[in-house]
Amino acid sequence: MLGKKWFAISSNSYLFIAVIGFIALWFSPFIVSVATVICGLLFLLNIRSFQFNASKIRLLVVSLVLLAIVVLFDAAYSGFAGLSGDKAGLILGFLFSLFSGLLFLDTSKVKLVQFALILCSAVVVINLIALTNYFLNKAEIDALLLQSKSIPIPNMHHIHFGIINAICVILLLGVILESSAKSSSQKKLAIVFGVFIFISAHVLSSRTGLLSLYVAMLLGATYYASYSKNYLTVVFLLLGLVVFSVGAYSLSNSLRNKITNSLEDINSWGRSEEINHKSMAMRIEAYKASAAVLLSHPLGVGANNQDSQMEEGYTAIYSPLWLENRIGPHNQFLEYGVKYGWIGVGVILLFVVSLFSMGNRGSYIYFTFMLLLIVSLQFESLLERQASLYFLALFLPLFIHLFTGKEVN
Repeated sequence: MLGKKWFAISSNSYLFIAVIGFIALWFSPFIVSVATVICGLLFLLNIRSFQFNASKIRLLVVSLVLLAIVVLFDAAYSGFAGLSGDKAGLILGFLFSLFSGLLFLDTSKVKLVQFALILCSAVVVINLIALTNYFLNKAEIDALLLQSKSIPIPNMHHIHFGIINAICVILLLGVILESSAKSSSQKKLAIVFGVFIFISAHVLSSRTGLLSLYVAMLLGATYYASYSKNYLTVVFLLLGLVVFSVGAYSLSNSLRNKITNSLEDINSWGRSEEINHKSMAMRIEAYKASAAVLLSHPLGVGANNQDSQMEEGYTAIYSPLWLENRIGPHNQFLEYGVKYGWIGVGVILLFVVSLFSMGNRGSYIYFTFMLLLIVSLQFESLLERQASLYFLALFLPLFIHLFTGKEVN
């Protein structure tokens, strides 16, 4: 009996701490670190309750352990000094936070929906702050958007916030469509939050977030149609996306300017020095430089040597980019390839496959979320920064338990 009471206390403590850490993403990295440590300790104190050998979770556990081993080996090789030591700390925090979420979010759907709505309410507030700042400085920011700049987000990289917005849209869509909410008030709140975040995402115009969202929704709708044979619903959804995107382009200066900048970016591809200060063109050069490093160093160069070896990669491909524009890989698969070689690429692929294996045939919302994650990983290295590692460790188990598992009594 005491064991059950202790687990219940730990579970409620996790939910509270996890929310505090999520909110702290926008104002205090220190609090995020503290929340990560506490969540990890709660997991260790209840580790006997975690079913490591459960068939559904076994592959995910193996992939996470291998991921940690690869990063820790690199850190140990360099004496845990410099960037490699920092990466080891971040990935361990991610591992224990994810295990903690898998353990403590294995609870009732009612509680999970409440938890999801609390997280989304924090995102709504940040959107309100960012939108207020944008409209107060609209003319200046609109001009900057034409120069590959972004709308400022409080204490967070705009790409990360764009991905969070996209995740919340899919999460709220799942709450609405899959009848996970047990009351009409929760569904109404999910609709209000979902519509507001969806509109805000278009005004704030993070290309990575919007692209990931649209690709995931289109492919997710296709999967849903093939599974349910409900083609009419999918047609209406696709028509709705088309109508909304056209309306957003017509009404939102920020989105229109971002698309204009994107078209200029695309037109610069292959035009030598014109690609400088063009974010997409710079990414393509980064991909080519990363591939050059991976091919010449199949076992990787280590986290501490990444920057210097990337510079050699740019030199090897005769990149016209100026030194100030020679960025890192901006692709999680290539990022791990540069650092840890083909072993790193294999571990990331195994991690992704293990996440897909958590779903079942009817988990169309979960698969839509996974598609969003796959697209995002092509344009941003999400396993490299504290903020993205934290929200991934929170959202991954939430989607797994809310949209793939059965109701817990």
